[in-house]
Amino acid sequence: MSQYDDDEPTPWEKAYSAALDRALRKRGIVGVPYDEIPEELLKEAEAEALEEVGPRPEDDY
Repeated sequence: MSQYDDDEPTPWEKAYSAALDRALRKRGIVGVPYDEIPEELLKEAEAEALEEVGPRPEDDY
């Protein structure tokens, strides 16, 4: 169980979100809802973000 409130993002979630935003910006995607981003570009950005922040810690779920 996570030590964080359900509504509050964990430090890993915050870092991943910031890394994902940076990866998307590098691809010229700014201000676009996630569901409107082409799946291939989103997967590339997600992989890059995971490289930067590492896998989600077990105690972060």
